[in-house]
Amino acid sequence: MAAGPLVTLIIVCVAILVIAAFLITVVILLHMVGERLTKILGAVGQVVEKTDGIEPIISEIAADLQAGDRALTACAQRVSNRYPSEEELDERSRTPVGVGGVSWPETKQAPSFRNY
Repeated sequence: MAAGPLVTLIIVCVAILVIAAFLITVVILLHMVGERLTKILGAVGQVVEKTDGIEPIISEIAADLQAGDRALTACAQRVSNRYPSEEELDERSRTPVGVGGVSWPETKQAPSFRNY
């Protein structure tokens, strides 16, 4: 047998062994990944089971936050009703005191130390 076909046959066998080793390594790595995913999915399942009863608590917190938002909005509305806006202040500052039937001390001012 000539050296050329024998060298070709050896190179092909080595290439097949290298590819087989690579594929075996891939299979081992995929098996390890599968085991890790199984562990992770088990932990996720436990988390889902533990958080099933949290929905009523979250709803209660959301309702409390909405009530707080409404209270703050009402407070801001009372403050804006109590004090004149910047446009009104600018308009009043351009009008001399005593002109127009309203003197400066008669303007709408909030009483001091009022508790709501």
